[in-house]
Amino acid sequence: MSSPSAPLLSRPFVAPADLRPLLDLVTAANGDARRPSHWHIGDVLWQMFRSDGFDATARIRLWYDDAGLLGFAWRDDPTSAVLQLHPRAHDNDALEEAMLTWIGDAWSVRGDGGAARTLTTYAMESDTRRLAPLHRHGFVGAEAHLHHVMHRDLDAPIPDLPLPDGAVIRPLADDTEIAARVALHRAVWTNSHMTDASYARMRAVPGYLPDLDIVAAMPDDAFASYCICWLDPVNRTGEFEPVGTRAAYRRQGIGKAVVLDGLLRLKAHGAHTAIVAPTAGNDASLALYLSAGFRVVDREMAFTRRWRES
Repeated sequence: MSSPSAPLLSRPFVAPADLRPLLDLVTAANGDARRPSHWHIGDVLWQMFRSDGFDATARIRLWYDDAGLLGFAWRDDPTSAVLQLHPRAHDNDALEEAMLTWIGDAWSVRGDGGAARTLTTYAMESDTRRLAPLHRHGFVGAEAHLHHVMHRDLDAPIPDLPLPDGAVIRPLADDTEIAARVALHRAVWTNSHMTDASYARMRAVPGYLPDLDIVAAMPDDAFASYCICWLDPVNRTGEFEPVGTRAAYRRQGIGKAVVLDGLLRLKAHGAHTAIVAPTAGNDASLALYLSAGFRVVDREMAFTRRWRES
């Protein structure tokens, strides 16, 4: 275990050399029951490779000691950041303090005319150890949570769900379908910056499994719904990230059928638990996962620090 008094070193993420240690840290965090992990390896790979222009060196900072990586801070955007610790840094308050200090110092958004400025970071509702350092750094928790964290036991029965005649759920066939797959994603998430090139690049990342990139193809070959599942073979967990259904095909059971197919595929890969984190307030999404056998196990909370220009 890392000693709280051990000297801390810090530097920016360097690709590609730091990707494997970062994924190993996330894997270790997911296998530790003392503190909830903010990340699954699927979050790392999806967030880093889904779109063009992600500058990992500018957005990810690493903390380490002689034994290896202790934690990282990941800036989602100029005003928010996620912190993740290795289990051996579980009791290292100095590390968490250093990470919170860095995200505050690195924050560069300026207000206009004395307008209030904000910096946001996150913690799981069950991660009570993070509360004290957050409060010391002036962060205040929001009243409402941001995401539900949901798990699904893959040993429980996974039902079949009828599809419209001629519809089929299958993995993306090959690169000739990338354009249609990207078009579907951008139809669901209208603010997405995904491109055909970024999607092709993501498909080449170690950790992406082609048979877990699933679409629902309708009788006219149009893609109606999709999901990507990401497998953590060490902890035998699989994450759904992302999941979406084109508006014209919602409320027909097609999205649920895609999720159920993903569950079966993860189980075939040896996973025992599936994970998904729908946005709070999206009642349709929450109902979908509850109907597919997921249950809420935790909640992600936002903590915001506000101050004004001097």
